[in-house]
Amino acid sequence: MKGDRFMDKKILVATDGSIHSERSIAYIGHLFGKDSGVRATLFYILPPLPPVLTEKGEGYGDWQVLSQKAQQLMDIHRRKARSVMDKGRAILMKAGLGEEVINTQIVEKKIGLARDIIFEAEKGNYDAVVVGRRGLSKLESAIMGSISTKVVQALQTRPVWVIDGKITSNKILLPMDTSDASLKAVDHLGFMIDGLPGIEITLYHVLPGLGFFSAEEEEVDLSDVEDLWMEKEAEEIYAVFGQAKKMLQDAGLPEKQVKCKIKKGPTNVAREILREAQRRDFGTIVMARRGLSKTREFFMGSVSSKILASAENLAVWIVS
Repeated sequence: MKGDRFMDKKILVATDGSIHSERSIAYIGHLFGKDSGVRATLFYILPPLPPVLTEKGEGYGDWQVLSQKAQQLMDIHRRKARSVMDKGRAILMKAGLGEEVINTQIVEKKIGLARDIIFEAEKGNYDAVVVGRRGLSKLESAIMGSISTKVVQALQTRPVWVIDGKITSNKILLPMDTSDASLKAVDHLGFMIDGLPGIEITLYHVLPGLGFFSAEEEEVDLSDVEDLWMEKEAEEIYAVFGQAKKMLQDAGLPEKQVKCKIKKGPTNVAREILREAQRRDFGTIVMARRGLSKTREFFMGSVSSKILASAENLAVWIVS
């Protein structure tokens, strides 16, 4: 999709009121505060009422009293939700977004947190869905981690952005292989950052040696062909880099803001991508959910899963 700064970019931001959710909102504000083409919807799912307050049955007490208590508890939940929304809206407005492009939705839980987020993402035809990776406590971190994982796994038709920690860097790392899926990630990135100032992008490829394809017990000397093989692989990836750079330029990004880099040798691709992000102070990693190289059965899916599990103080965009 070619960038079009007159086309609204719709972002759904799931929030639960935790500091980590606020940081997800702050990330959107930091990245898009100067972009009038973004429309952000803050999405809050009310916690369910205890069954004892909603189900008639013997031994539960006076039904009228229970109904009153249910209403009181629901009112408390809604007041908290409105407070969370007000705070989230204030974060985005302070970052530069206009009040007219910030929407809020407070809904009752229907199926489950992850499924309800996915349903809204599909119904609203959002361009991206933002979820946090951690909650306030260890238990909440496990729950939020589970929710973000479920959303990433089940939502196959929308890019999902998983946010961890406080992010202020405008540098974006885009790991690629030679698959069409990687170019879809470039396409999504180009559309979303169209018109944004100060963005720096590095197209990145980890090119492992031939030892990557050998079992540990194998003792075949491949050094005589490894250099030739890596040279051929590098030529292919640089051709893909060329396509990606043109797509980003068509989206409005100046050529000087896009760099290319190949890292040769490492066998642990996910770990090397994370190291690069940490060493070079990247704030965002954008990658395809999965991609298939022309020369080997190597699925980006396994890499993206490992990166999602280990990324700290990073935003990871997973693009289908």
